[in-house]
Amino acid sequence: MFGRSSGASKSPPVSREIFGLSAVPRADSTPNATTTESVVKAQEPSRGRLLRLHIVLGVAMILFCGFAWRTIERQEGLQQVGAAQSRSLVKLAASIAKNDKELNALTVSVSGVGAALTQSTEKLKGFADKLEQHDGELDNLSSRLGTLEIATRKHQQAQQQAVERRMPAAVAPPATLSPVASRALAHIHHFDLSIRRPPNSVVHHNSEGEPDYWLVLKITQGAVRMESVQPYSTNGLGVEVHDMENGKDYLVTDSGDWLVPIDK
Repeated sequence: MFGRSSGASKSPPVSREIFGLSAVPRADSTPNATTTESVVKAQEPSRGRLLRLHIVLGVAMILFCGFAWRTIERQEGLQQVGAAQSRSLVKLAASIAKNDKELNALTVSVSGVGAALTQSTEKLKGFADKLEQHDGELDNLSSRLGTLEIATRKHQQAQQQAVERRMPAAVAPPATLSPVASRALAHIHHFDLSIRRPPNSVVHHNSEGEPDYWLVLKITQGAVRMESVQPYSTNGLGVEVHDMENGKDYLVTDSGDWLVPIDK
């Protein structure tokens, strides 16, 4: 009942094609020299392929590790560079903000200075307008004073001529002095021939060619003559001269009038 057949006790034969050894006889068979060599020769190609595969895998692993290491180093370097650039950007932003504050303060200061300058300019303009107004008033006053002085001198001169006409005929008129004799007379003024000459006048030169006096046109009582004079001063009305013929001082105006000084 419990008997086993001899065929059931045996294991099924294992196929050796799985290991690529289908042509190799079982090891438990009685080997001979030819069978052993055939087995060794049949296993050598498989071992060579496995060895080459291991070498290729090892080289690939080494390359992969090197690439991974280089990638990690590059990422760390990029991170460091990025961190440095970030710090630089932060510093730059802080510097720009500081410069903006300083620029705003400077702008406010310049605006204040500009406003002060504008106010000062307006004040100076008002002051200049006042000065111009005062200058106009002074010019008007000077013109009126000049007109009054001319009128006064003409009146004084007319009175003097009227007195001379009322003088008795027995009284002889003063003798006419020559230019040489008049130069010998004492005079308190310092003559200056560089003064601007009045109209209708010429410069007289001595024998050495140097200017010594002027010849100025003078019209008195209908008589026209050239009077020898020496200039010594000027004012707003004309040139003050010393008459070399009679030793008197006159004021010759730009219009050609001969006026007697007020203090004479």
